[in-house]
Amino acid sequence: MKSRFFIVWIFVFFPLLTSCSSFYTREEIPTDLTIDESRCTVDVKNFRKNKNIIRHPEKELNFFLTFDSGGNDENLSYILKILRKYKIKATFFVTGNFIKKYPARVKEIANEGHVIGNHTFTHNMNFRNEDELLNELYETELLYTKVTGREITRIWRSPGLQHIDKPWMLEAALKLEYVHIDVNLGSYDWVCEDQPEYLSNEEFMELFKKRLNMKNNLHAIVNKFNYEIFCADTPFYHGTIMLMHVGTIRPKKKDFIYTLEDVIKYLIANGYKFDNCRRFEELAWKSLKSSSRASASQSPR
Repeated sequence: MKSRFFIVWIFVFFPLLTSCSSFYTREEIPTDLTIDESRCTVDVKNFRKNKNIIRHPEKELNFFLTFDSGGNDENLSYILKILRKYKIKATFFVTGNFIKKYPARVKEIANEGHVIGNHTFTHNMNFRNEDELLNELYETELLYTKVTGREITRIWRSPGLQHIDKPWMLEAALKLEYVHIDVNLGSYDWVCEDQPEYLSNEEFMELFKKRLNMKNNLHAIVNKFNYEIFCADTPFYHGTIMLMHVGTIRPKKKDFIYTLEDVIKYLIANGYKFDNCRRFEELAWKSLKSSSRASASQSPR
């Protein structure tokens, strides 16, 4: 795996799910959508429009908090408490295994009004083909509906951001009407103090309040060695999609998630509003309709 963002410390190779021959299609979304697609920032080098969202600046300063839930639920109570305190509706990406292990917690997230997207079933770090990916996305959404009685939001995030080196995953997921939500800002929060890349929460917040600038950075996953390339004279987070993890990795409450309240306080003090990723599910459906129209116009009559 060549991706510099590949999470090398975890390889989850569960038995792959058997092929599903039929997938359901949701009802058509109304055409009077509120999304301003011209504001969506995509990685134009690798991805076509509407498949991968990295930033989404609105007219007012906005910011997206997103949480990946693929491991344990150790920090979930803290996260939900902070979000309730500041009346923020955030976005959670959950795996099927997380739903299976913590069904009550997943219902709690949904019942508190947060958006829940798909993070595949097993958090497979090396999807090899389309069938593997689609089966995992499909099985996750089926389990989510069984547990919560709701439909999962048609957004997803690839484990380890492996879509960067495998852009075919974006096209494949679109067949199930999923648009990918990327990461504009995050931390090497899977490394601990004894590893050279480790960046403490205090160091991160110092950068966040004074120097990190996301205006021209697509994947700013910061650590002890690379943070300078993401810095400028003033901080900037307009439209930023930020990643944190629900599970615990670092001992003694040193997980990156414990910067959450400080991040929120800083952003509120500087005029930012908090957004969630529900709006982006319409983009996949619009892309499908557009592709269908293009194919129809090219077919012989």
